Amino acid sequence: MVEGPYCSGCSQQEVGEKRLLPDGRGSSGILIVGDSPWNDEIRQGKPFAGAAGSYLDRLIRMIGRSRSDFLITNTMCCRPPRLGWTDSDESAPAITQCGPYLDDTIRAMKPKVIIPLGNVALRRCCGVSGIQARQAYVHDTHWGIPAVPTFHPSFIMQSNHKYFGAAAYAFKRAEEIAKGGFTRQSISYLIDAPPEHLEKYVTSGSGPMGIDIETPISSKVDEEEAEEDPSYTIVRVSISVAPMTAATFPWSEPYISWLRAMLPTRRQLIMWNASFDEPRLIANGCNINGEVIDAMWMWHFLQSDLPKSLGFVSPFFTDLAAWKHLSESDLPLYSAIDSDATYRNYLGIRSALDKQGRWQAFQTHCQATGSILKRMGPRGILIDPSKQAELKARLEVEHQLALARLQLEVPESVRKLKTWKKGPKTITPQHITETLTCEKCGGIGAKVPPKAEEAPKAQNLFNL
Repeated sequence: MVEGPYCSGCSQQEVGEKRLLPDGRGSSGILIVGDSPWNDEIRQGKPFAGAAGSYLDRLIRMIGRSRSDFLITNTMCCRPPRLGWTDSDESAPAITQCGPYLDDTIRAMKPKVIIPLGNVALRRCCGVSGIQARQAYVHDTHWGIPAVPTFHPSFIMQSNHKYFGAAAYAFKRAEEIAKGGFTRQSISYLIDAPPEHLEKYVTSGSGPMGIDIETPISSKVDEEEAEEDPSYTIVRVSISVAPMTAATFPWSEPYISWLRAMLPTRRQLIMWNASFDEPRLIANGCNINGEVIDAMWMWHFLQSDLPKSLGFVSPFFTDLAAWKHLSESDLPLYSAIDSDATYRNYLGIRSALDKQGRWQAFQTHCQATGSILKRMGPRGILIDPSKQAELKARLEVEHQLALARLQLEVPESVRKLKTWKKGPKTITPQHITETLTCEKCGGIGAKVPPKAEEAPKAQNLFNL
């Protein structure tokens, strides 16, 4: 039976086994709130004691801290009936019953910042859901303490290791807040200002201009999927010529005429998913003469394994609060933040690419090539089917030969180990030898290579 001052009458009291107390000193001023304990935690008597705990320890080490510097607790203090139970509706009464324990912990510790891990802790601490859209943003809580939510270690461990760096960034931001180093810069947005004010705003910036459009459903779809939106109806446009600033206006006169006259004069336009915005602007009578840079693809070039949505990327390069939930309640503000975020992300991503020495590569391989492909698109590409089939056959032979040579780079003792669940149908030691000596295979006519033990060792790519 679970025992505690607030456990009486709880549905979990008879089955929860043990109530775990918070763990750690909390000298960093940071409180970590997880989901609930499981078997390893119950056995060891502390939160995050199992595999997820080891992963949490790695995150903490990434920012140069030790586990004891934090105070670590859970949304629910005893073991739930099954994994995932706390994320179901039936857990609500038990989580509510357990609420005072977290309240007491916060009153006693007085943390400077809270890190909710996963959706369960996010709902408990911030009253919102959707951890991917909220991770690494600075949120308010009803305790008056800022919170920086991020992914739960158990989620990252489940083939989501690409999010480890994003979670580590959230920890760094929390530490920044705890040290008093985080402040939001003030923003200045023009909402439905007259065209003469817009003209003055546009001419105040000498660099590129960020631009973003809203269609009837664009705010309801992820930027990565937005190209599928069949609507070419624009309802609102926003622009930004400097960080922390933006102007937004409806797609109506006199704004339409002003935008159509202004856009051709801009030498460089920054968009987030230009494949969505640019064709819709053109279809609605806007002439774009300048270079269009897609900041979304800049991000993809910088960090290709992570989501490309503007909401996910923005915490890494801005101090903006989460805003994607405003599309229904305050579309003008939502629109203004979109273009401000686009502009700021562009600056931040470009700076990161510059530091890595990759900006010129993006310009060459993405920007310049994309411009050529854009011109080619309407004309189509002529294909000779016979030449295409010939190339495909030749590449297949070269592919098989490359695989064969790679096999011979592996020591024979290792090659004899049967590590395939289902052996390859075409590649055998005999086939390798025959393939490499066959003069009919693409005219290569390679000689039989030395035995595996005499072959040079393969280089370790990480030592190049």
